[in-house]
Amino acid sequence: MTRMSLKRHVRMAFWSQPREWAAAGVYPTHLSMMELEGRRSPWVVDFHCIHLVLRGPLRFYSRTGTLTDLEAGEMFLIEPHVPFYYHAVGERCAELYAMRLDGPLVQSYVGLLGFGPDTVHFQAVDPEAVQRSFRKMMKLAKQEDPSARFEVVAQLQALPPFCRYEPESAPGELPLADRVVAAMRSRMEEGLNVEELSREFGVSRYTLFQHFRERFGESPVKVLTRMRLERSRHLLGDTLLPVVEVARLCGYRNVEHFHRQFRESAGLTPLDWRAGHQQKASMAAERAKR
Repeated sequence: MTRMSLKRHVRMAFWSQPREWAAAGVYPTHLSMMELEGRRSPWVVDFHCIHLVLRGPLRFYSRTGTLTDLEAGEMFLIEPHVPFYYHAVGERCAELYAMRLDGPLVQSYVGLLGFGPDTVHFQAVDPEAVQRSFRKMMKLAKQEDPSARFEVVAQLQALPPFCRYEPESAPGELPLADRVVAAMRSRMEEGLNVEELSREFGVSRYTLFQHFRERFGESPVKVLTRMRLERSRHLLGDTLLPVVEVARLCGYRNVEHFHRQFRESAGLTPLDWRAGHQQKASMAAERAKR
């Protein structure tokens, strides 16, 4: 008898309007942590769903036409209208995360993760980082705070370097600057600075600076500041969060420092920028009604 149980299942309820989701390009609609014995008959769905195996082995069949036994740390994809099935192998249940994705850019996004015409499963570059990201998104999904949506998008944006399938290069060859940027984006609210990031990745500030210059043409500080200010504009424009909370979510440990950097960038205080943004949005809505 085939059985599948959900240990935890979360619907992304904080983004209920499709037009809001569409602006994100790609977004999760459901997150699940499952224990299963199997699903031994072909099954078809109408969405993309990425999986991370936490405990295997798990036998997977999809459009490649072959049965494959997947172990912990491997990822696999199911696609719309493509028959598939998977089930645990042996007496123990398999355990895995599953995330349904939607949005106009979902096909491009799964390609960034490493899936392609001949690749529907692979060993994650950093499965622990992928697991942390899934776990964090499940916590965010339970929050009613609108700011959670931006943290979810940040987690999705940071995920590809930890998943990317690169058969001609070893996991350790992933560019240092890309790994640091992924950490900056996914953990922005922690307020990590360049010194702390250098220590975490085991390099000097000078070495990190050189890698960023070669990869992005900018220093780590400039890249991090630009990312923080970009997120702050999203939060100011699309939520009513207090400025101090916006500053915290963008990694600023000092709200005055946030005010200063925002004004230097936008020429306005955060509150004045928000008022102008809301006025423009209101005028655009009025024009749309005519």
